[in-house]
Amino acid sequence: MSESHNIERQGTSIVIEHLQRAGRTVMHSKRKTFDLVVDGLPAEVKCKQSPWAKVDFIGLTDGQRLALDRGERFILFVVCNLKAAGQEEVVEIPSESLSQVKFKVESTHYISGRQLRAIAHAA
Repeated sequence: MSESHNIERQGTSIVIEHLQRAGRTVMHSKRKTFDLVVDGLPAEVKCKQSPWAKVDFIGLTDGQRLALDRGERFILFVVCNLKAAGQEEVVEIPSESLSQVKFKVESTHYISGRQLRAIAHAA
């Protein structure tokens, strides 16, 4: 499993534990657009190794941005400081607040590690 998937899995577990301790309802989402359903609302988890004060950016998928543009309510959880076990930070942002943000849009073309290793050996 890739490093980013491990970080996402770790961050999602932290959010679930955080919400359960607060007595909130949480379950995994069946919708691919979002990770969780929290208190009946779709929720997305974004994870960062660095502390909240040093977060450089987070990205929304096209589907998440479309949901935002359509006015769908959801919750964004940003889990930070993952490299400091026991000192993780969970920041909750309602989608209504995201509508105020000016997004920077970039196109990204990803190549998997498996494909990179295959072409590196062939070169």
